[in-house]
Amino acid sequence: GGRTSYRGLVHLAGVEPRPSAVPLYSTVTGGLLDTTGMDAGYWYIGLRQTVRFADAIAAVHTAGLRHWVEVSAHPVLSMAVEETVAVI
Repeated sequence: GGRTSYRGLVHLAGVEPRPSAVPLYSTVTGGLLDTTGMDAGYWYIGLRQTVRFADAIAAVHTAGLRHWVEVSAHPVLSMAVEETVAVI
């Protein structure tokens, strides 16, 4: 509820986004993201909404990128990347 939202934003308030020289494709937006927008609100939305993993992988592929690093807590997503690219 509203109380949890406020508490979450308070804990993330110190996050200071910076520009990146490396392109970042976000599973929050489903596409290329300007990293200066990765503030507390971005991270909170990322925790609350559906992950747009397939959209982000499709955007990477459509951009012509064939080599990338997928950073996650578990390598199980490697198979999901391969399956997503196979149907594009």
